[in-house]
Amino acid sequence: MVTMSRIVYRRFQATAVCGIRIAILLCLFLIPRVAYSQQDSGAPSTEEDSSVRLPVQVTTTNMPVVTNSDTGQSLLNPLSSLHLGRLSLLSFESFYLFDNNYNLSVNDPHSSQAGTVRGHLVYSIRRKQVEFTLQYRPYLVASDGHIQGDYASHNLDLNSYIRLAPRWALHLTENFHFAQDRGQRAEFGLMPDYLTGNVTKNPYLATGLKYFENDFGSSLEHPLNARNSTEIDFRYQYIRDLNDVQTASDITATPSFVSLQSMQSFALGLGWSHSFSAAQGLQLRYGYENRLYGQGGTTQLHNLIVSYNLRIRRSLFMRLSAGPAFLVRSQPSGAVSGAPSTKSYEGEAAVTKSFRKASVTVSAARNQDFTGLIGDAFNDRYDFSAARRLSQRWSVQAGTGYVRQGFSTGSGVNGQQIWGRIDYRFSREWSGFTSFTSLQQTGGLHLGRRNLIMGGVRWSWRPPNGENSGVGY
Repeated sequence: MVTMSRIVYRRFQATAVCGIRIAILLCLFLIPRVAYSQQDSGAPSTEEDSSVRLPVQVTTTNMPVVTNSDTGQSLLNPLSSLHLGRLSLLSFESFYLFDNNYNLSVNDPHSSQAGTVRGHLVYSIRRKQVEFTLQYRPYLVASDGHIQGDYASHNLDLNSYIRLAPRWALHLTENFHFAQDRGQRAEFGLMPDYLTGNVTKNPYLATGLKYFENDFGSSLEHPLNARNSTEIDFRYQYIRDLNDVQTASDITATPSFVSLQSMQSFALGLGWSHSFSAAQGLQLRYGYENRLYGQGGTTQLHNLIVSYNLRIRRSLFMRLSAGPAFLVRSQPSGAVSGAPSTKSYEGEAAVTKSFRKASVTVSAARNQDFTGLIGDAFNDRYDFSAARRLSQRWSVQAGTGYVRQGFSTGSGVNGQQIWGRIDYRFSREWSGFTSFTSLQQTGGLHLGRRNLIMGGVRWSWRPPNGENSGVGY
């Protein structure tokens, strides 16, 4: 009872902190009385080998493009036809879900089924000197005769950009995520943006168990000249696993596996960027991160990362980054000597290519990003995604991913996800879909394979020019 009270109090405390931040930012953005600018840059002519046509952008020059938290695409037009002032409903969907192994059992799986309705709301302010975007995704779940409203288990994303002076800009982000069960939403592991080459990676280890995450980031940018700029960034992250997987009778864990229940991180970085051209750039960044884990242990991470970005025409994006990393763990209680440090490396490579009717993305990374389980060591992750438009109405996408999460003690955990989706478009904004997701986890924490099948209808707003602008698949 005491433990549950502490968890509820911590959730309330984190929610209050997030609400205070949002209130302060709203005041910052509502005070300036600058005319609301809707810049129409026009759609450039498309190339023959590209399946992506650039939509009309409603954004301010040089401001970073906001990512749609639902689809992973660039959110260029946040004001939909269903709006109240600056608050818009970008999409909603209703679907049936079948889960063959909701208890993650290896030997005795139990199936379940549910009906779900979920939406995607956006509040956006875009002016000459400031930009503010707030995204919220509530949903309802009906299962076994009970309706569960998931309004409080937020998936809340905040993105803001403020020009403090002609050569100074402040970029703020906030992600507040309380997941009841990600399996109910069956998120795909990789969501590429074929317009910019960016990729969004969703965690899927532990195959959709409950967790809480609060991620706040800020960066102060200072352009030196037309080609060079410097940046100071800060990030605070708190993650808590709300399931004690080691005590579950139907889950197999090795004796040496230690589940880390929470992690709190403070990170600081200093970077320099050089632009060779509009399609080619180089970045150098030194980063320091201090992590405090729920069991009392701490780690310190130092890294020096060199990144290179290249865009060839408008259909091929390549992103490469690599550099040395030095991980220092805290000295165990009562130990004569300190814990051994780890000299390793971090890096990432991602290639996104669009053809006339198809697109392909390949990604590989080694870092300490959250994978679904809280680990105190590096993880290696590989993802592949492909999409093809079969006709004006039919489209299909598929992908797979593999991740190995390391731990300082005991065996690592391996996870694999396979997914596929078929869409049929009834009209410009209405479509039907069916999808399949399969999750498997082995190693230090062995879970039974979990398969999720979904089928339903979706409404996603599209501008009159026919582009989805990041609001639909």
